Amino acid sequence: MMLYRAGVQNIYKNTTVRVGNWSEDLELDELKMKEFLHRKEHGELLVHKVQKQLATSLRQVGLSYSRDGYVHFGNCIMLYNSVTDGVLSADPSDHPASNAQAFAVTTSTLTQAHVARNTFVIEPINQSGQNCEVLKLGQPFRLRINPKLVSEPYYMQSEPLSPFSSSKVSRRQLVCMAPSRNQDTAWKVVWKDINQRFEMDGQPVPANAEVVLVHIPTNQALSSAKLLHYNDFGQEFEVCAHTHNTVQKKQTLFSEKMGRTTTDIPQRNELSPNFWAFLTASSPEVEKLLWVSCSDVLLLLPPLPLLFFFLFRVITV
Repeated sequence: MMLYRAGVQNIYKNTTVRVGNWSEDLELDELKMKEFLHRKEHGELLVHKVQKQLATSLRQVGLSYSRDGYVHFGNCIMLYNSVTDGVLSADPSDHPASNAQAFAVTTSTLTQAHVARNTFVIEPINQSGQNCEVLKLGQPFRLRINPKLVSEPYYMQSEPLSPFSSSKVSRRQLVCMAPSRNQDTAWKVVWKDINQRFEMDGQPVPANAEVVLVHIPTNQALSSAKLLHYNDFGQEFEVCAHTHNTVQKKQTLFSEKMGRTTTDIPQRNELSPNFWAFLTASSPEVEKLLWVSCSDVLLLLPPLPLLFFFLFRVITV
């Protein structure tokens, strides 16, 4: 009986008789091919989108050079984190769940060069500072995304932790790039050592030195730890707003009881996930560097693992 069924199946398999909705299936295949050719002609395929994203995000840009060793308003800088050994980077294709218009930020070690996605511009808030003036410790500022990445102004923003707004991995206070200029985009720089923070307030912010960035509305420090965050560029690390403090609660409470300090004076030092450095150019030539090609842009070649990642994604999708 089984041999008879197999023979019948082979007969129907080798015949030219069309069964089922063969006409509709043929028409559907033709429509799919026409749609594919149309998307290919107009550059709407996934591989074209990936190429465009790489071309925009990995575009070589200039980096400001500090002649006096300090950070100034209007400088184009990179933010380096000592724990992840990466730089702050924005991804225009990665949107937080709570804000579809915002961009996710991470610390990335994939690209060490100064490109569009990992360079930012320091801007003053109101009349607290003007361009070319020195940024001082405790002075509010905004961190704007590089205009070469997106033409619209996007600023690093954070908001209080809530069930609807939190970071992707650790579920802590969300940090993203948003197209708004409100109080949630206000940040300040404080001295790294808690014992010298009061005396150093108002002093210029040193370039290429570790400091702490604090979100003014929530008083939480910018943080990045080795918590994996996967995006179109591969494996990067999460960025959130969370103050990592040392364990000194008993000594702090005793000092407050004895009247030696008050609750508004910080007593516990931040830990290494909160330490950042404003990286500037190593020479004046880097600041004036212009990479020009036939399209007025020179693209950096990504590392081979990144290319394989995109190729695998295109094939699987």
